Amino acid sequence: MISIVCICNNRRMYNTYLLPSLNKQRNCSYEILRIDNENNRYASAVEAFNSVLDQVKGDYILFTHQDMELTDELFLNKVETYFKEHPNMGIAGVAGAKEGKVYSNIYHSLPKILVSSTRLEEVTPVHGLDECLFVIPKKVLDAHPFDGRVCDHWHLYAVEYCYQMLEAKKEVAVLPLDAYHASYGDFMNEGYYQTLLKVAKKYQSHYKRIDTTLRSWSTNPILLNLNITYLRYKKKRIMNQS
Repeated sequence: MISIVCICNNRRMYNTYLLPSLNKQRNCSYEILRIDNENNRYASAVEAFNSVLDQVKGDYILFTHQDMELTDELFLNKVETYFKEHPNMGIAGVAGAKEGKVYSNIYHSLPKILVSSTRLEEVTPVHGLDECLFVIPKKVLDAHPFDGRVCDHWHLYAVEYCYQMLEAKKEVAVLPLDAYHASYGDFMNEGYYQTLLKVAKKYQSHYKRIDTTLRSWSTNPILLNLNITYLRYKKKRIMNQS
């Protein structure tokens, strides 16, 4: 059984994309734990997740954005199969990165664009996963909770967990599954940068870079701060010109 955990702050998006695609799933039992955050009750994704994790009944917990559409009717069935075939899997998702390269079978935007340059045919090891959709076995999450001190905002909680799993010698991978993400946002805001700095500080002794689907970041504090300063300047300049 799979437990679906989704933070919802836009009921229309949830009803348009995620819910109908879940209703079409076949050959897999699941439950939905929808977290209502339309009134901004929660200060971070981890805080929201922790509010329902004691209710989870499934062997696997699928965390997903409200604007994800599972375009394969056997998506959940295949998730269970992949995890059973990889018993050391700590976390898996539908979009990830390793050494600056993105791996995924999902589409985004309109017209629809494939996230990666090529489609995946097999489970692919990566270093970091996108937060749009990822799965963690319940027994793994019980033993290795989310780090709410580092991830105290709405960004990089899946990436941070990937590096937890790499430290624990568990597999981190992208699954070759089809989905659509109706996302258009620019997520590199101040909350993103502040969380990134904390993730880099936590893992800088073992990793020279933190891989995300947006880019690969140096964990060297001087280089990372210079990179962030440049991106802030670049964004401000673009906004002033528009």
